[in-house]
Amino acid sequence: MARPAIAEYRVVSYDFHKVHYWYEDHRTGLRIDVVSPVMKFIFDLVQHIPPKHFQMVGRYGLYS
Repeated sequence: MARPAIAEYRVVSYDFHKVHYWYEDHRTGLRIDVVSPVMKFIFDLVQHIPPKHFQMVGRYGLYS
């Protein structure tokens, strides 16, 4: 039930030094374009990977 931190279609370009990607700000509803160094992009992405054997909630609401 886990999903990736960022969808592949949101990565616009990659040139071995910089990554250009976008995301939608949920407060304003605007598209935010970001150009960041590769190592910062990887650091930001790895923060969303849960630890090994971490139990994530798969169902909630009526099915829980």
